[in-house]
Amino acid sequence: MIAVEVRYTEQDYVRVTRFMAGPKTKTFKILLVLGGMVGTLLIYRTVSADSGLWEIPVIVGLVILLFYLARLIQRLSIGRQVKAVPGSDDLYTFTFSEEGIAISGSLRSANLKWEAIVKVRESASDFLFYTTKRVAQFLPKRAFKQSEEMNELRVLLGQKLGNKAQLLTQDP
Repeated sequence: MIAVEVRYTEQDYVRVTRFMAGPKTKTFKILLVLGGMVGTLLIYRTVSADSGLWEIPVIVGLVILLFYLARLIQRLSIGRQVKAVPGSDDLYTFTFSEEGIAISGSLRSANLKWEAIVKVRESASDFLFYTTKRVAQFLPKRAFKQSEEMNELRVLLGQKLGNKAQLLTQDP
């Protein structure tokens, strides 16, 4: 049995939301930059020869500003949602056993049998336990006091979930 405690932060929720969005977010960013470039070229072609080229850096600056504004809006939106959930910053205990995962906090708890987990993904900073294609419970790696606990969890996940566990290599 492996038991770890974690107190979530707003940064945890933002990081995991961005990780779960994955390629969709990257596609949006690429489209935003390409749209800015096309817009810049269109405006450049319509500018008269005597007006100067000061418009191009302004437009590029606006595209960059839009990019960072989109990230800021996402962060503020997630922060507002997290603050609206009672107990979101409480201490939670994750207990991993042969039967499954038990998650408990001061206001809520959940018991997930291994059969209820459709996928596990490990990122550089978190373990995500998906119960549907788009819904996951997550555990930040900073909750582990020792890397041996994390490696023990990886072994358990591999045994119980097989190919459903997308794990990184073990820590030394």
